[in-house]
Amino acid sequence: MAPWTAEKARDQRELQRSYAGFISRENAAAARLRESELVELPEGLDYATVGALGHEARQKLARVRPRTIGQAGRIPGLTPADLQILWTRSVRPRS
Repeated sequence: MAPWTAEKARDQRELQRSYAGFISRENAAAARLRESELVELPEGLDYATVGALGHEARQKLARVRPRTIGQAGRIPGLTPADLQILWTRSVRPRS
């Protein structure tokens, strides 16, 4: 028996059509993640002065001192809102 039949090909096309929206959203999220690795945080940023961040987030950021938004996003306990706040404080993409 051949590995692909007309029926299997039809099923595969239907699966791809069904999941096209999900795959597109995931690809966009992956692109944003890659972009976040290029956004540097200011070197001397005093996280204690970033009032919009929660106390725990400020402590973790001060302890870890991430260089980029991407690195900050991998700190356990930081929320997407915390990262958005940091993003607004960061304006210099790495070369």
